[in-house]
Amino acid sequence: MWSAWPFLNGLLGKSFGLIIFILWILVTGNFLSKIKNNWELICIVSIPFALIPYKVIGNLDSSLFRHVGVYLFFFIGMFFYHYYCFIRKDFRFLGRIALASTLFFTIGAIQTLIGLLVYPNASRLLATSELDPHIRNEFLKMGIGGYGYIYSACFLVICLFYLLMKNIRSMRLSYYLFLLVSAIALILAVLQASYAISIFIMFFGIIVSLISDQKRIWKILIVIILFALFIVQRNLETVLKSVIGLFTKNLILHSKILDMIRTYTGGLSSGTSTSYRINLYLGSLRTFFKYPLFGSLGPFGDTGSFIGDHSGWFDLTGRYGIFLSFPILLAIYIYFNRLIKWSKNLNQSTNLSVVFTLFIAYGILDPVFSIHQLGLMVFLISPSVYFITELSLSKESTPLAWNSLT
Repeated sequence: MWSAWPFLNGLLGKSFGLIIFILWILVTGNFLSKIKNNWELICIVSIPFALIPYKVIGNLDSSLFRHVGVYLFFFIGMFFYHYYCFIRKDFRFLGRIALASTLFFTIGAIQTLIGLLVYPNASRLLATSELDPHIRNEFLKMGIGGYGYIYSACFLVICLFYLLMKNIRSMRLSYYLFLLVSAIALILAVLQASYAISIFIMFFGIIVSLISDQKRIWKILIVIILFALFIVQRNLETVLKSVIGLFTKNLILHSKILDMIRTYTGGLSSGTSTSYRINLYLGSLRTFFKYPLFGSLGPFGDTGSFIGDHSGWFDLTGRYGIFLSFPILLAIYIYFNRLIKWSKNLNQSTNLSVVFTLFIAYGILDPVFSIHQLGLMVFLISPSVYFITELSLSKESTPLAWNSLT
């Protein structure tokens, strides 16, 4: 998986991935005729046609193919997973995809850690459009993972930890040690990159995945969290500031967490960057309410309308309105719902529910469609991680747990 390794991804770019996808469709494309009852794929296939009014009579000035490419490329993981899981039923191949992706992510984590020792802010700088192209190329040649890699890695860590904890006695030792080392390397890379939201998603996802099966513990945890947030709010700032004292050596992460604490305890008028982001979210929502059907880029829209460019879902609805947003969001909902129901007999549905829920939440906080690695991670790699166990346990091509479902 070239997208899992920052060095190779930077060297080949998105064009390589699109070429691979097109060639794959040409070889296996006959399966598209069998998607009559798979509404999530039908919704994705409809995107190019839904964009036509925006170009012909709307305000879409840039290339139609660029917009089509962005959204189709984000969702190609759905097509891969559907083909190899529901049509070919080649579960071991999905396991190999997850295992290879984990290997390349681990290589990327090691290179990122080494690179950040030399350039501590490199990962964050890669997320800025103002970065000098020569410096960007230098960082990519070093294999330093940027915004897309780090956020994709945090979702992979959630899946790996769940797999390791649930198969601590049954998995072959060599596989278990490799996945454990990979998870540790990825955690260190995410921490060193200093994206506060990614760190929160990673640890929150790990904790919730591991305790969600324990209903009593889960209920107790909810009570504790509510008590901390609403009953002792006056003392919460002091407690949180004591906790973030552990991160004083990482000035970026320390300032980000402190900023979120001040926003929570002081309100939106505190002038923090968190309150600024919230205003960007609200700006996109206002544009959607102003042009709800086709958005600012469609017929009757206004390209001068404000779009915050900081929220995947809010920016999507603000730019394209219900006409294009609905099939995209519907495809995500149907796909997630299908996989969660289908994996209940695998002890995997809990983990997938956590991953998918965090992905939806993250889509509110950041522009997810710009991260093609995240699309592959959530739609293809995350649900395939389970099948690494099948590679470790058996040479059978079809897991017994899935026989009753297929």
